[in-house]
Amino acid sequence: MHLALALVPLLFLAAALARAAGAGFTPAPDDYPRVRYRPGPAADVVLATWRQAGIDPADRVVAVWGLADAGREPEPDGPGLGTALRLAEAGARLRLCDPRLAGRTLDLPAGGRTEVEADPWSALDGATDLLLDSDLPLFAGADPDRLAAALPPGGGVFDCLEALDGPALRDRGLAWFPVGGPGWPPWLDPDFRAFADRLRDELPADARLLLWPERPPVPSPRGRWYLLLAYELAPRAVLLPEPELASGTAVQYRQWVRRLGSGFDRSPAAARAVAEKEGATHLLRFVPRADFRAEDWRLEEVRR
Repeated sequence: MHLALALVPLLFLAAALARAAGAGFTPAPDDYPRVRYRPGPAADVVLATWRQAGIDPADRVVAVWGLADAGREPEPDGPGLGTALRLAEAGARLRLCDPRLAGRTLDLPAGGRTEVEADPWSALDGATDLLLDSDLPLFAGADPDRLAAALPPGGGVFDCLEALDGPALRDRGLAWFPVGGPGWPPWLDPDFRAFADRLRDELPADARLLLWPERPPVPSPRGRWYLLLAYELAPRAVLLPEPELASGTAVQYRQWVRRLGSGFDRSPAAARAVAEKEGATHLLRFVPRADFRAEDWRLEEVRR
């Protein structure tokens, strides 16, 4: 009897798989929800972005739109407020906007480092960056032109929900960063699929492609787009500096990140020397990021 009962879930699973196979399944990005970072990782993304650009957090004034999601109260360990407090601990000043702050006392950084504004656009007055980490309808779909006018050129827009028009903001001179990430597998990324299709059209089957990082690699495992390219471009050879670390385990990948983060010659002359040594026919320069952007990858033919 125990054995028979244990088989019941397996029968249901087999029936479900048979039904799914009969109906067909084509995975698409819309089938996967977006990954939402907790406050610690979200703040780390902002701080790492500033660090990479040589920016001192003490020089930043961050307008924070929303301290919690709709239907929740702001909590120090929750999205919105938790992320903002971590940025304040690193030295940034805050301009907070959330309708739930009215008549409520929160333990916020003192000494003039925190201001509270009732209007989202007033919170942007004097701000260098915007952090959106709340799904309150009040902040959704903000006008890109108005944001570009309110923030300084190159100002950072850290969008934890991808609720803003990122490409439009970049076209207007702002630095839009989707904090968090898509939930779909990297190989389903639409931009990556289109880019791989283009490379297959442009490169002959016997091409030898040297991938050359123009900046230090990112620690996120999702930044290993070169592994997906190696699969998509086969039988073309894909070459990479120190591939035994770059394509190994998570521990080895972190070693590769540290190795290429300091003491690695990324100059054009070094790239040409390696391309000649390895017999590369093409050079693909790229800026390592966790999210794939086709404009970060530049294909060049190696001329001899």
